[in-house]
Amino acid sequence: MRYPCVEIDINKIRHNARYLVDYCGNNGIEVMGVTKGVCALHPVVKAMLDGGVKKLGDSRLHNIKALRDARF
Repeated sequence: MRYPCVEIDINKIRHNARYLVDYCGNNGIEVMGVTKGVCALHPVVKAMLDGGVKKLGDSRLHNIKALRDARF
């Protein structure tokens, strides 16, 4: 049996994060990257941070602990 698969383009995550950070910053808005949708997957979190996101948010404590343990 085959299951659905999600492919994440890290370069696009980084590019989109940079675009949003710049756009929002020009309008006085600070961006918080929410990691819940990707279960705080480290490469995605790193791409957000590389794109200029300064704050991370998640509603799941195990994801927050994983981020803290990974020193993000």
